[in-house]
Amino acid sequence: MGTSVKALLGIPQELIAFDMIVLGYPDAVPRPKLLRPKEKMVHYDYCSVDDFRTAKEVDDFERRTKAWTLGQHRREQFRPRS
Repeated sequence: MGTSVKALLGIPQELIAFDMIVLGYPDAVPRPKLLRPKEKMVHYDYCSVDDFRTAKEVDDFERRTKAWTLGQHRREQFRPRS
C-alpha cells in the first residue's frame, strides 16, 4: 500500500489530521461544482425558515454531490499522466 499522508508530511503519530486543504493549480480543468443559485444562498437584511432547504432537498444535494465526487475521482484515477 502507499505511503500514509502523516508519514509523507512528517506528522507525528500522536497527532490526528482531521482536515486538509489542497493548494496549487489543477492538472486538468475541473468540472463545474454543484452549487445552488446565489439568490438561494445570499440573503440581504432578512432570512426566514422558508429560506432554508428542506430535509429532502439536503438529501438530494448530498446524493448528487456524492455521485459527482466519486465520478470525478474515477475519471482522475484512470487519466493518463504525462
